[in-house]
Amino acid sequence: MSTAAEQLEHGVKHHLAGRLDQAAAAYAAALELEPDNASAHNNLGFVYGQQQRWQEALRHLARALELQPGMVTAHSNLGQVLVACGRLEQGIAHLVTATRLAPNERQAWDQLGRARLHLGDSEGAAHAWQQALRLAPGDARVMTRLGTALAAGRRLDDAIDLFRRAIELEPRQVDAWVQLGIVLFLRRDLGSARDALLQALSLNPSDLSALRHLGLVQLACGEQRDALQTFAALHRLAPDHVDNRLDLAVLQLSQREAQAALAHLRDIVAARPNDPRARFYLALALRETGAAEEANAIFDALAEGADSYAEKARQMLRK
Repeated sequence: MSTAAEQLEHGVKHHLAGRLDQAAAAYAAALELEPDNASAHNNLGFVYGQQQRWQEALRHLARALELQPGMVTAHSNLGQVLVACGRLEQGIAHLVTATRLAPNERQAWDQLGRARLHLGDSEGAAHAWQQALRLAPGDARVMTRLGTALAAGRRLDDAIDLFRRAIELEPRQVDAWVQLGIVLFLRRDLGSARDALLQALSLNPSDLSALRHLGLVQLACGEQRDALQTFAALHRLAPDHVDNRLDLAVLQLSQREAQAALAHLRDIVAARPNDPRARFYLALALRETGAAEEANAIFDALAEGADSYAEKARQMLRK
């Protein structure tokens, strides 16, 4: 008969190989043999977190900390699950505890950086990733994440330097190319931004962020037809992404493809009935396709508002 330690070892092997169901079964078997095994609770909670079984993950991770309050990995795992559940402050508190208990653990600082950036705390995220980079000075991924935090804090030159350092270390680091392209776009260095984003797409043609920002660069350069193709590719890869689909529809309207735009816009407004931008462009598409009465009814409703689309609707009604 297997021991709890043996089941735990089996679970770790499955876990490292990415076989999450088998790992969970082995960790659960360890707990049947030894219900107060903190490591088994922690590992099972981690697997459940990866499977987005949030409540089960929280229960096992909390139990691991009841049994072993100073377990760094349990604090770190619980913090990540709480952040994923939207309980950001609680999650960050556990991640901070993990870094306090293990100040030389790079992964704990990395996870704290992600959580702080998710909360919108770019300065706190930068501090966490600086600590991670101190522990792993040649880690291109950590450099890229630190650069992202610095860019969010408007330290664009420092961010560009980090992205370029990361690329020197790992030329195939897609995220570094993407983030470099985004920051260069923010700096209005459109040619360099295009080059960086195209390099990212040469490494990963399905990178949604690279595609979206390439489309924005093309729009900024006045390359409407190229941008239309880019946003069409983006829609094929992520058909449920409403904002990208709305941008595609607006581009189609600008290129006199009103019928194609109308099909998108009807779906978008059905999903977002109170979105003034979507409703405004739906009305434009209706007018372009000859449904003036339906278009004017939408413009009339929009004109009652107080936002920028209300004024645009009033202008359309005067035409």
